[in-house]
Amino acid sequence: MSTGTRSDLVVNSPEWLAARRERLGSSPSEVSCALQIPGGFGSPAELYAEKVLGRPRQGITPLTAAIGHAVESVIPELVADRFGELESGGWWLDDQTVLASSMDWRQTGSTRDPVETKSAYYMLGGKGYGSDSCNPAVSLQAMTQARLCGAPAAHVVCVVLGGYGPELRIYDLELTSARERLVDGVREAADAWWHRHVVPKLPPPDADPVLWAQSAMARDEVEPVVATDEHRLLAAELQQLAAVLKPAQKRTKEIRRALAAAAQGAPLEGDGWAFRPSSRGAYRLSGTPTPVPEGETP
Repeated sequence: MSTGTRSDLVVNSPEWLAARRERLGSSPSEVSCALQIPGGFGSPAELYAEKVLGRPRQGITPLTAAIGHAVESVIPELVADRFGELESGGWWLDDQTVLASSMDWRQTGSTRDPVETKSAYYMLGGKGYGSDSCNPAVSLQAMTQARLCGAPAAHVVCVVLGGYGPELRIYDLELTSARERLVDGVREAADAWWHRHVVPKLPPPDADPVLWAQSAMARDEVEPVVATDEHRLLAAELQQLAAVLKPAQKRTKEIRRALAAAAQGAPLEGDGWAFRPSSRGAYRLSGTPTPVPEGETP
């Protein structure tokens, strides 16, 4: 069952480019970046600046992007014998969250499976056709696309550099119930991130985005969350532990310095215990020294 609706906007049109700033994309450069999922590109702060200020993120040069787009544009021809001609699936909007995704898909009987094409810099590897070990952020993107359009599976096709030159790899991702739960958890987390960090700072349509962001940053950054009794008890326990831990850490350092001074660079050995230098030079205590009975002077 689909969780999204196909938009009427044409991908890459000026209207679509403007609308993208009001949504969080499923690509590694957006949702995985916001949630810091392995394989994502960029930092949450850079994504925030892009959405709120319209500031492009750093890291991928124009040449790198051009090469990536050129490679991705020829991949559909390389897999035409298996997938047939790929069609544009348009731009899909999540009905319940702020997520959105543009996708290509292939027709299989009465169903359409999203096919995500990537160039080498996005991939972590894998061992050929049918492997499910591609970049986790890209896998998440493809599975999110399948979830939005109600497809039973998704596919990732990428060109990577092998030992003898470029290799084509295909990853088939069946949208199992476990993966559906995974995608739904990410959808909810991404939506919460967006509404907490981005929505309060989005400028009105007629405002200068830079001036608006500066004034928003001068105000309270985010609305505080009301603490519950459970949170209060945890905070009290944290304070009590900190009161005990700080003196204990100080005394630990004093004891280590005293034992190290006594050892003078050699192992300090006792009955059933030792205080020896490690390969990095720091001393480590091993064994169990017998404690001094209460009331006696060591």
